[in-house]
Amino acid sequence: MWRLGCKIVSPGIYCAILPYCSGSCRWTSVVVPAKLRLNPFSEGKEMERGYVYMLTNDRQNVLYVGCTNDLRKRLVHHKRRLVAGFTKRYNVHRLVYFEEQPDMDAARRREHQLKGLSRGKKEGLVTAVNLARRDLFGELACKRPEV
Repeated sequence: MWRLGCKIVSPGIYCAILPYCSGSCRWTSVVVPAKLRLNPFSEGKEMERGYVYMLTNDRQNVLYVGCTNDLRKRLVHHKRRLVAGFTKRYNVHRLVYFEEQPDMDAARRREHQLKGLSRGKKEGLVTAVNLARRDLFGELACKRPEV
């Protein structure tokens, strides 16, 4: 009998198959594609999608880039000023841009990439998707979080 045992071996190799036996068993590395990657802490559930987002303040003179696995809940935290730090200090709460990623690893990579862009290129991304720079929070097709 075989059972799936998860173990982070190295980047790109996340899960391994462990033969169920009483003797000396060895881990056999198996590369699992990102969309099928299993989270070792979720008991077989598919890994959650990730989101990269950009927020601004009411005067639109600040841009904040972040990532999360639950966009609507994270935005509620920003709007209620529950997140200490930059967004609370500068009243950054208006969602002007977001992208969905297949998993949190991809979202973190994309966040890092966006943070490396110049302000002009970030503004260009926002303008291409949201010309009027309206708050996209109300347009999210997610259920309301329990906060």
